[in-house]
Amino acid sequence: MQLSDSDHGRAAGRRQGHAVLLCLADDYGNPEGGASFEYETFLPVLRQFFDKVTVWPFDRLLLKHGYFRMNANLEAWVRHEAPDLLFCVPFENQVDWSMLANIRGSRTTTMAWMCDDQWRFEPFSRWLAPCFDFIATTDRTAYQRYLALEDVRPLLTQWACDPHRFRPIDAEPLHDVAFIGSRAPHRARYIKALRRAGVRVHVRGRGWPEGRATSEELQITPAQSLISLNFANSCGRVKQLKARPFELAGTGTCVVTEYEPQLSSFFEVGEEVVVFRSRSDCVRTVKALLREPERARLIGKSGRHRVEREHTYADRMSLLLVAAGLQGTPNRSDGAVCVMS
Repeated sequence: MQLSDSDHGRAAGRRQGHAVLLCLADDYGNPEGGASFEYETFLPVLRQFFDKVTVWPFDRLLLKHGYFRMNANLEAWVRHEAPDLLFCVPFENQVDWSMLANIRGSRTTTMAWMCDDQWRFEPFSRWLAPCFDFIATTDRTAYQRYLALEDVRPLLTQWACDPHRFRPIDAEPLHDVAFIGSRAPHRARYIKALRRAGVRVHVRGRGWPEGRATSEELQITPAQSLISLNFANSCGRVKQLKARPFELAGTGTCVVTEYEPQLSSFFEVGEEVVVFRSRSDCVRTVKALLREPERARLIGKSGRHRVEREHTYADRMSLLLVAAGLQGTPNRSDGAVCVMS
């Protein structure tokens, strides 16, 4: 995996400039886990808008240099190179956030994309927010809470899909129903209920007997499945809209997902995705779609078209860059995708 890259081609909407991606290189910082979600998601989209993108993999650099040297090197490098944008996806406290507060207001615009604000806002996110020029959050409640903080500029955005990574496959489905994701008691109960009802469910992921899914399986298996399951459970009983429904829809599979209140702002429920609210509801819904495979295929195609029109990371990043005063190419917004303070 290459961790620093420059692309001197000219893509539509691209601006000349230099961006830094500050994130985990490896999945949850585990060198054996493959590339991190952050690396695979945000490097390609930043390369669409900047001629040069440098990746600072803070998990690897922390192991190599230690906390103090790594952070000192980062601050010195940013001040010397003066990139246009430092785009950070915080994980834990590998980075000295006060160091980034020192950079705030310099020639480099700093922006953090916060994950899991539904449950991380109070113990984590709110304390980092003043260290950045802009804070991007996918949670509407957190956005309002950021607005109440002094000297914090939040941007409301949402997860999306890279339609080049997650795309349909022109072939008959290999699986009736698939779930790719880590095992949790909540999810295991649903899979058990489906299998007891006679539904064949292909499962892969961390903690399942079938084994962990590769990065390729995350992308290809949904496209090879008539129906793909998604769960909205997060920390405890918290329900949240994550990236996975957008990625699944991008593959053209029929997404059957646990109900989450924000989902209807981004998809037509029943036409572009299907929701369930309980185990019995999930079983009924899946079995009904298996009896009507053409309906399932139509829902999958409609979901893919919605993603292509409105829910790509290029759309999201463009709006964030414009909001931050950097040149972007705004494509479209329904007024709810990105709200500027």
